[in-house]
Amino acid sequence: MRGTTGLAKGATRVAMFIAGLCWLTGSVLLTLFLVQFLADGAGLQNWPTGILPMFSLGVGLLHFIGFSFGAAFCFCLGVGLCAYGLTNGVPPSTGGEAPHNSA
Repeated sequence: MRGTTGLAKGATRVAMFIAGLCWLTGSVLLTLFLVQFLADGAGLQNWPTGILPMFSLGVGLLHFIGFSFGAAFCFCLGVGLCAYGLTNGVPPSTGGEAPHNSA
């Protein structure tokens, strides 16, 4: 963000914060979908009862893992973007004053 004006920096921060909220919303929606998926039997109802029941369980487990990782990824991205939008971009000070050259 070098060389941008104050208004452009503010707009960028607002856009990053809104993008973070969108990613957090996606995380919540994936989690709600995952809960509904588990409540419906995690895909076990898709296969007839005598044909490959372990395959059905494995497919349900892979879907569960995939949705979980997707929700976690969306959550991490959303938190990162919201944090970037809320900070002012100035690195924290090291605690001490920089020495002055009096030459």
